[in-house]
Amino acid sequence: MELTTMSELDAVWWQRTKPMYMHAFGNHGGKTEQVIRRMFERKLALFHVAHDQDEAWGMAFSSISSDRKVLVIDYLTVDEARRGRGDGSAFVRMLLEWGKAQGLQAVIIEVESDPGPVNEARIRFWERCGFAITDYVHQYIWVPEPYRAMVAKLAPSADLPFDDGQKLFRYINNFHRKAYAR
Repeated sequence: MELTTMSELDAVWWQRTKPMYMHAFGNHGGKTEQVIRRMFERKLALFHVAHDQDEAWGMAFSSISSDRKVLVIDYLTVDEARRGRGDGSAFVRMLLEWGKAQGLQAVIIEVESDPGPVNEARIRFWERCGFAITDYVHQYIWVPEPYRAMVAKLAPSADLPFDDGQKLFRYINNFHRKAYAR
């Protein structure tokens, strides 16, 4: 298992991972390819690929906050054939180790917070990966689903408001604002 992280949307890796992305997010809140390309043109995003040699089996988009404290995971998915085998957890562990190596203090992700088996399973997955869920429920104006922030602390001396989901959402919202700006 390897992790390759790129600051550009590498054409070869994107072609290998795009079907995973489209399957996971294409009809459910995913960014359009135009928005994705714009994120990379603006140097806002990172492209992470989990792979065995040249076979991609996981992908994620993320962004490092302007204060260089936080990695915001925007999207993460694993090939459907590799789910339930621990590969998703291994991918997240690789991302956490990568974040530590970059000197970051935390990794943040947003999860849908409506009750239901699918959302509850996602939350349990992130908790098994070392993330803690916050109480604050964020309601976007452009999507109906409410969200909550989950955070994994990377540095023992981190000075972030780990229990304050509203403050953590500022990192997520800052990224979204820049990603969608025209």
